[in-house]
Amino acid sequence: MGRVRAPAVDHVNPGVAPVTVGFSLRGANSRRALTIIAPAMVLGWLGLSQAIAVVRGWVVFNASPSWTVASEITRSAFYTAFVLGAAITLLSSKVPQARDGRRVALVASLTATFLLVGLSYAPAGPILWSASRHVEQVGLALTVIGAALALASFLSLGSSFSITPEARNLVVTGPYRLLRHPIYFAELMMILGVLVGYARFTTLVGALGVLGLQIYRIQVEERLLRRSFPASFADFTTRTPYRLVPLLW
Repeated sequence: MGRVRAPAVDHVNPGVAPVTVGFSLRGANSRRALTIIAPAMVLGWLGLSQAIAVVRGWVVFNASPSWTVASEITRSAFYTAFVLGAAITLLSSKVPQARDGRRVALVASLTATFLLVGLSYAPAGPILWSASRHVEQVGLALTVIGAALALASFLSLGSSFSITPEARNLVVTGPYRLLRHPIYFAELMMILGVLVGYARFTTLVGALGVLGLQIYRIQVEERLLRRSFPASFADFTTRTPYRLVPLLW
């Protein structure tokens, strides 16, 4: 049998091309373009822009060394490695064991990933608050820690990384020993770091939108993992009880 269908989820046997449930695309090439090629291109562009920021920051640091500039360089270097690694992994990804191909799941995942990138080109809106220099430095530290955690989580995921809901292997090591979705926590930490120091209306609305989408995304992904790895995932949730925020949820 080529696959065993669960509601809105495809379970795929190795070596057999998956059939998507709930989302009509014209062929595998269209799906790959939407869920792999396009996200990888955006991630690659983000990686290139951050790599340029590292070079420019290094020039500034050589001319006038400071902890602030050093922190910005470190954050950009971590983020560059994260997004470029993610782009390469997407392009080299193999057929998953299972995927959730519903339109709402795909749109939510892609929007959660790239909403703030798109909003960066929209009118910024009024300034809601601008913090003191010391508070800005706290925000900068949060972005550095978030970028480092995102990279560490990605390295733990390896070839299991994806943008849209897919199941390859259940990863329970590294940061996944502490949280079930550490990459999403890292992204929210970076967003919070930006908002703490300087917030505009568009950025705040986008951040709230990303938070809501990530909560939905977590529920979709955990449903898929529970169906794909019932015993292992049950053990995982017992040993790692928190999904997104330590000691809270």
